[in-house]
Amino acid sequence: FANTENTQVTLGDNAVKVGDYAFALNVKLESVTVGNGATIGKAAFYCPIQFLNYEETENFKYYTAYTYEVKNEYGEVVKTYSYYSYDFNAGVYSQLKSVKIGDNVVIDQYAFAGNAKLETLVLGAGTEVGEYAFFNAAMLSDLELSGETSIGQYAFSGSTMQEYCLENNVWQYAFTREYVDGE
Repeated sequence: FANTENTQVTLGDNAVKVGDYAFALNVKLESVTVGNGATIGKAAFYCPIQFLNYEETENFKYYTAYTYEVKNEYGEVVKTYSYYSYDFNAGVYSQLKSVKIGDNVVIDQYAFAGNAKLETLVLGAGTEVGEYAFFNAAMLSDLELSGETSIGQYAFSGSTMQEYCLENNVWQYAFTREYVDGE
């Protein structure tokens, strides 16, 4: 089912095994529901981000330029800072916005990586989330971890979320945030 035009995937209970790259590159996929006891293979729902080459970034196709001025007490500019804001939706092929995972599901590494438009994620009790499983889920704003969940290193790296609902869980470094000049 990789590289097809499915808009929705629903997998039932009873230990479904989703193979590596099984639904990868489905750029029209909008929602995924996985029942209890399933195993989701490596990069099963992976969707790449468009490679931005030097020429495109040089023309600021995906960036907005900003300038910040520091002024003294006389209103004179004493320092000027230039910075750029990246458009997280630029270069994103994926349309996936919602994922609901049942109880006791194993999610392998990079299973949902590259789905930058993913907004809502519900993980059931006993779910094991592999390393980088939701890498670059930049728009993720609603995450529910309703039970004992194991989360692999950098599982949510690239996400802009600031809070998680964790209770009685095994916690590893599941979230990293990039800093500029130590801030």
